[in-house]
Amino acid sequence: MYYHISTQPDEMTIGNVKLFVPRVPVNCYLKDGYIVEDTITPRVCLAPTILGCVIATHFGDDHTEVNLQHMFQITVFATDDIPNMFVPKQIKKKIPPNYKGIVPDCDVTHEIWSLDPIELTVIYKFDWTKGDVEEHNELIFSIWKDEYNSYMPRKYKI
Repeated sequence: MYYHISTQPDEMTIGNVKLFVPRVPVNCYLKDGYIVEDTITPRVCLAPTILGCVIATHFGDDHTEVNLQHMFQITVFATDDIPNMFVPKQIKKKIPPNYKGIVPDCDVTHEIWSLDPIELTVIYKFDWTKGDVEEHNELIFSIWKDEYNSYMPRKYKI
């Protein structure tokens, strides 16, 4: 399963399907104030874990700080099938002049891209604008559960 999260308010409910059209993200990876991520390739970004999506969407420069407090509304989408899947490259040393296909944190997020439009299904919705701490705990649990299940044999999955 692959996940995508959106922090844009919407009226979608769990089970709804939405068509995502590839685009260049507006929240590209910054390092020392400079964009060091592909700003050329339109894509729909996905990850095999919800945590990977959260990190890719909202992180500190050194990836030690994932700040959920500024993510007031989150919709989690999922799919089993990715058309025209592309695996971005990680850079470790000198940043090349052509950023095409480059995502510096893909070793952490395991991000992959769909280069074609893709239909994704809503599986979770969280809205902290209402001050519901229980929903925040539910997201933390779902992230943990997703990570746990990705590493455990089938008989131990929850």
